[in-house]
Amino acid sequence: MKANKYPFLTAFLTFFFLHLSTVASNTPVYWQQALDYKIDIALDDEKKELSGSVIIKYSNKSLDTLNYIYFHIYPNAFKNYQTAFSKQLLVNLRTDFWFSNASQKGWIDGLNFKVNQKDAGFQINDTFIDIGKLILNEPLLPNQSIEISTPFHVKLPFCFSRLGYSDSTFQITQWYPKPAVYDKDGWHAVPYLDQGEFYSEFGNYLVNITAKSNYSIASTGNLIAQKVQADYTTRTFEEKNIHDFAWFASSKFLVKKDSFLIGASQKISEVYYPTDLLEYSNWREANKYLNRSTAFYSKHIGNYPYRKVAAVKGSLKAGEGMEYPTITVVTDDSYDELLDEIITHEVGHNWFYGMLGSNERKYTWMDEGLNSLYELKYMNEYYGNYVHEFGRFAKYIFGLDHLKRQDLFYYLYQYMSANRRDQALNINADEFTYANYAIMNYGKTALGLMQLEHSLGKELFENKMKNYFREWQFKHPQPADFEMYFNDSNKQDWFFRDLLNTTKTFDYSVYRVHKNSITLKNKGEIPAPTELHIQYNDRTIDTIKIDGFFGKKTWNLPREIQTATIDPNRITIDINRQNHFYNRHALFRKPIKYRILPGVPDPKYHYVYLSPTIGANGNDGFMLGTALYNNLFTPHKLNWILNPMFGLDSKSLVGNASAGLNLYNKQKVNFQASINLKRHAYRYFTNSFSNGEEHLFYNKMGGRFSVNFKSGKEVKSTDHSFYFTNNHIWLEEDFYENNALIVKPYYYQINELGYKRSKIGALFSYHLESKINQREANVNIQAECNLKFKYAPKGYFNWRLYGAAYVYREANTIIGVALSNNTAAGGYQPHDYAFDETFLQRNNALQNTFLAHQVALNEGGFRSFINLGIAENYLFSSNLEIKYQKSLLYYLLLSCFWDFMLYNNIKTPQLAAEGGISLVILKDILEVHFPILITNNIMDDHLKGATKEKIVQRLTFTLNLRNFNPHKDLNVLNRL
Repeated sequence: MKANKYPFLTAFLTFFFLHLSTVASNTPVYWQQALDYKIDIALDDEKKELSGSVIIKYSNKSLDTLNYIYFHIYPNAFKNYQTAFSKQLLVNLRTDFWFSNASQKGWIDGLNFKVNQKDAGFQINDTFIDIGKLILNEPLLPNQSIEISTPFHVKLPFCFSRLGYSDSTFQITQWYPKPAVYDKDGWHAVPYLDQGEFYSEFGNYLVNITAKSNYSIASTGNLIAQKVQADYTTRTFEEKNIHDFAWFASSKFLVKKDSFLIGASQKISEVYYPTDLLEYSNWREANKYLNRSTAFYSKHIGNYPYRKVAAVKGSLKAGEGMEYPTITVVTDDSYDELLDEIITHEVGHNWFYGMLGSNERKYTWMDEGLNSLYELKYMNEYYGNYVHEFGRFAKYIFGLDHLKRQDLFYYLYQYMSANRRDQALNINADEFTYANYAIMNYGKTALGLMQLEHSLGKELFENKMKNYFREWQFKHPQPADFEMYFNDSNKQDWFFRDLLNTTKTFDYSVYRVHKNSITLKNKGEIPAPTELHIQYNDRTIDTIKIDGFFGKKTWNLPREIQTATIDPNRITIDINRQNHFYNRHALFRKPIKYRILPGVPDPKYHYVYLSPTIGANGNDGFMLGTALYNNLFTPHKLNWILNPMFGLDSKSLVGNASAGLNLYNKQKVNFQASINLKRHAYRYFTNSFSNGEEHLFYNKMGGRFSVNFKSGKEVKSTDHSFYFTNNHIWLEEDFYENNALIVKPYYYQINELGYKRSKIGALFSYHLESKINQREANVNIQAECNLKFKYAPKGYFNWRLYGAAYVYREANTIIGVALSNNTAAGGYQPHDYAFDETFLQRNNALQNTFLAHQVALNEGGFRSFINLGIAENYLFSSNLEIKYQKSLLYYLLLSCFWDFMLYNNIKTPQLAAEGGISLVILKDILEVHFPILITNNIMDDHLKGATKEKIVQRLTFTLNLRNFNPHKDLNVLNRL
């Protein structure tokens, strides 16, 4: 035996390799299941049905023994109202499926599973009928395979989402029994959802599709054979390494084909679109868009491996387009650039999640966000970085010439975040609100990835993306796998720890500038990297790369600073760009810029908008003026507006002004506090005399403090708020004394303390409000309940209950709660004494004009024009309204109403009732009412003497200008 000359080295190497083998044995080995499909299917276009069979070779590549296999049977999602799909539509305020008829429903049946040609049990899930469980006759051991087969029949639904029929096409997607994914985390059997896509296993497909010969078939994969029998043609399609198979059929398709190269490999592009409508002419360029986008993604990520790429014009309710392996369906093609953008986005899904098969139901950002980044890159390369689709006129008139394409994502994200309605990205697709599903997964992720790319450098980022794609192509990467490539030494934790998993923000501001030093402050919660651009007084420029930091940080610079700009190219997702710019020579840190019309602000300027305004009412006549304000679309803490106007009839300066301060908390409790100060000055009363006219004016100044909360789950939330208002009103009163008309000032103050609670639902909504109202020594309590029931696709039923009672009321005052809040006798006192409503004609003397017949549907809520309808102690009313949004002359809608009331007048309880019809001209804004059946007390009070014969005297109208504002559509985002 030879002696060992190196015993220490031998011992060390022995220990090292033993340790290495132990570590290797504990390292998880990646695996995924393998599937091979053979499907035979026939389309019955008259019955709108599919009939066929599927054979699946299922290979267990896992380390586990399987006793059952979960299946997706997604057509059952359209079977009834209890499915997850149906319930989610209601959460997202869609009722088209809920009100569909039996013939529009869909399902899958005729299943008779066999495993290795032996009968096998199949159990449909009790909760989700679009999930089934195949019970295996024998355990499926690791590295073993079985053959699964079943016939199946699909009753196609109307196209409510992705699968179904429309007027001219059949969309055959998620249509066959498909095994759920089984991976290291177990089974991923999830129900079909409209908001939330799919996680499917890769496999090889051979599909025979039989349809009438006059039908064109747009399909996943390659056509390898076709056989004609009588009036039917069977086409055979094949594709490998894909996770789904979709096809579309129509007798009206125009088919265009083209070829192009990816490297040395020739590819085919196919376009299918209807020929019967002229607006599809922009599809003539669709092959170019397919070729170009496929080449673009291949260049920047990795080569497209399939032989064909296709696009089809079809029906779709789940977005503007939807991706499937090698084929995409597009529904919105309003103009050429948009068609290119949608085709590019859907083609890009062949990479994310087509070849990089992430779990999109659980990590939507890994598909939609990554893809949106490359869609932005594509659009910037071929259409420019700045937004052009607004048109040249709008671009310059509204100051959009500086607006970059990604800014559209940014401002939506900023709005949601500023209002504390944003959500973290690493949550399940169905946990997002309807608005946030797009704004966060598409927009916020793309913006964050742009910043990540800028932080790493474009070349390094692209190399990492190519390596990530090369490693995980045809596999199921998780967020941790993506992070491994992009978070070296945890330097990008701001993205992977904070941006993905929280709603934290970063907000760098220029805090202080001295001659040659600058201090920045991070007012946010994320230490993300950014960039500082310095221009010195000698016109030289420095760019400083800044690592993320908290608090404040100061830089001493070699020369005197003239301007400083944080993130000059607007790359980062900093929540507030308005504090990014500093000019030492500007009066207010940066120059003031004036604009005629509102637009999206450039953060280099303080903006003051000057917009011409025009108005009219029956007291001041036409009013001309100017509105000065600082904000319309983007969120500010302080918003203000000054709107002086000149009344051409009153020959007086009138108008209004307001300022609002919004305060948001940064804690888990979601609330928003706001303080608003307002001032109004208008003429409210006009009377004619033989020797001229009398004009009376009012001034109103007040404030409102409110705290708004949102409770409950994000997608099923309830908004509620507390508020306090204080208003001061100065009036001119007139009265006769010694046969002389005397006008003197009159002042009073109104205080209100109230609580509101509301919830918006697809079938049922409610709004509750209670308040205490005090004017001088008069105190009353009021409560209101508004219920809305939807009973038909375009019909709903409103029921309003209202009650008011005086806790204390001074004697000999005419103040009270109005049965009908209108502009009747007394002008200001009995009706709308707080001047909350926008009445066009505050004048009883001119009741013969239609403007004087305006009513406001609050307090008693009667539509009749009641002069003396004042409840002195209490009032209880019930207002019912049935609306059916069936178009009359296309835009005008009819509704019916019934109003009932119990009130006291001169200490005598009285009943009043009315019923009639309303003509809806602008929904929730302008309606004309015609009371037909009214009780005698209303008749005697309203239609006295000869006027009873004048039907036109019964007509009234409501004008709710508070529902007509530029923020209305944005406010909807807060509720969805």
